[in-house]
Amino acid sequence: DDLGFVACSPESVVIAFQGTELSEPSDWASDAWASFTDYPEAGGGAVHSGFLSAWQYIRDEIRDHLHTAVQECPRHDEVILTGHSLGGAIATLAAADLMINPLEGFEES
Repeated sequence: DDLGFVACSPESVVIAFQGTELSEPSDWASDAWASFTDYPEAGGGAVHSGFLSAWQYIRDEIRDHLHTAVQECPRHDEVILTGHSLGGAIATLAAADLMINPLEGFEES
């Protein structure tokens, strides 16, 4: 089950996350698990437990694909994170994580 993808062009690296799939019980569970928890990958803060669980489930795989994209498109000027619904929440958590824990090849701007 694909929850996101990473693509690159000479100018950009794009990470896109899918929204809630109505036919996926795990997506509904992520949306409904509405307690708050600390966000250790981003240095703390209270975040939605279900959204964090969804990000943590794909985090390592997305970071691996992102690392590959950076090697294939080393002159990128920007990283764009996007998503709809559940994907928008995951994109927000991913952005915070990548700012605190950048991959080699990313410069802070």
